[in-house]
Amino acid sequence: MRYLRKQKEAKYSSNKRNEKGITLIALIVTIIILLILAGVTINAVFGEHGIIKRGEEAQETTTVASEDEAIRLALISCKATGESVTARQLEEELKNSNNSVTVISYNDNLYATFTDTNHIYEIDKAGNITSVSAIANIEFDEASLYKINLPAWKPWEALRGYIPIYTVEQYQKICSEVQDYEIKDLNNISKGKFNMNKNANYVLMNDLDFKGRSISPIPDFKGIFEGNGRTIKNLNINTKTYGSDGMIADATDAKVQNLLIQDSICNGDGATGMLIGRAINTTVENCYVKDCTIKSEYGVGGLVGLATEKGITIKGCKNINSKMGGVIASGILGHSLGGTVNIEDCSVISAEQPLELTGGIVSEINIEKSKDNDNINIKNCKVKNIKLTSSADKKREEFLDLL
Repeated sequence: MRYLRKQKEAKYSSNKRNEKGITLIALIVTIIILLILAGVTINAVFGEHGIIKRGEEAQETTTVASEDEAIRLALISCKATGESVTARQLEEELKNSNNSVTVISYNDNLYATFTDTNHIYEIDKAGNITSVSAIANIEFDEASLYKINLPAWKPWEALRGYIPIYTVEQYQKICSEVQDYEIKDLNNISKGKFNMNKNANYVLMNDLDFKGRSISPIPDFKGIFEGNGRTIKNLNINTKTYGSDGMIADATDAKVQNLLIQDSICNGDGATGMLIGRAINTTVENCYVKDCTIKSEYGVGGLVGLATEKGITIKGCKNINSKMGGVIASGILGHSLGGTVNIEDCSVISAEQPLELTGGIVSEINIEKSKDNDNINIKNCKVKNIKLTSSADKKREEFLDLL
C-alpha cells in the first residue's frame, strides 16, 4: 500500500510539473502574439504608410489643392483687367481672399509663397501652376554681387573705327568738334588725326585718373563710348551748367559699354547720373559705378539720371557702395518720362539713398507720358544692403534686401 501511494504521489507531481510547463509556454506564445499584434498596430497607426501619415498626406493634398485653386481664381480675376498679370496684382488679389502670401517676379515667372504653410508655387506666363520646393536660382552668393566683370582690354588694332583715347587731355576733346586732332599713344607714337565729333565712336586705351581736376561733362554724345575694360577714377563733375550732368551730360542714340567709374563725384542741379545725365534712346551695357557720390535736386541715378520718352536699355550693370542724394533717386535709373524701359541683370549693392521718392533700381516711371506700345521690362535685378537717409542726411536704421 505504501508503495502504491508513493507511485500515485510521484505521478501527480509529474502531472503538475507538466501542466506548469504547458502554462508557461502558452504564456510566452501569448506574449509573443501580443507583441506582434502591437507592432502591427503601431505600424498601422504610426508607420510610413500608417493612418496618421496617410491623414497628414491627405491634409497636405487638400491644402495644396486649396492653394492651387486660390491662385487660379486670383489669376482669373487679375486677367479680367488685362492680359499681363504682375506680382503685385496677384498678391493683392490673393490677400483679398484672406490668404497670407507673398508674390515675386523672377525670370519671367511669378512665385507665390504661402507664409502659413511655406508652400511655393511657380506660375508661368501661360498660367500653369507648379508646386516647387524653392525658387530656382534666386539664391545668390553675396561675394559675387561685388564682382566686376569687365572684358579683357583689346589693342586699338582690333578696334578700328574707334578714336583711341590714351590720356586725360585727349578725353577732354571728346565731342569738342575739333577737326584733324592728332592722337598719340603713351610712347608718343602718332595714331593719326581724327575729327572729334559728337557722333564719333571712342575707345579708352588706358585707365584715366582725374585726381586734382574739375572736369566738364561730355556735352552731347551720339556715338559709341567703348570702355574697353578700363577704369576712370577721381572724376569730379561740379559744373551745374548743363541741366543734366554726368560723365556724359546728354546721350542720344548712343551706347556706353564695358567701363568702370570709381571714386568719383557728380554734383548736378538737374537730371544727374554718374555715367549719363539724360539718355535719349540710349543703351548702357556692362558698366560699373563704385564708391561714387552722385547728388542733385531731382532725378538722380547711380548710372543714369533721366530717360526720356524715347526710352533706355540698361543691361549687366552694377552700382556698388555709392551715395545718391536728392529727390527721385535710385541706384541705376533715377527717373523715366515714359517710353521703353528695359533694365536687365543689374545690381545695386551697399548703396546709400535718400528716403524721399527712392527706389532700388528705378525711382519713378511716368506712366501717364508712356505711349500705348511702350514696354517696361525690369528683370533679374538685385538690390542688397541699401541704407536710407533722411533729407537732413541723418542716418536711419533701415536697411533693405530686395529682389
